[in-house]
Amino acid sequence: MNAFKWKHFESHIILMAVRWYLQYSLSYRDIVELLKERGVQVSHTTIMRWVTSMVLRSINAFVVS
Repeated sequence: MNAFKWKHFESHIILMAVRWYLQYSLSYRDIVELLKERGVQVSHTTIMRWVTSMVLRSINAFVVS
């Protein structure tokens, strides 16, 4: 199943935001500012939903494997 189906942003933007949150100690609002510098307008709650979704998918994939 495609994890990015029905998303309003391209997959590389979503993955970049999730990676920044998980790899560095950044807040959701910090990531909003970084994306805004790159011309992407997004809410901090959207990033929170992306992180939650991707982390849950990763955990489920790890447990099933």
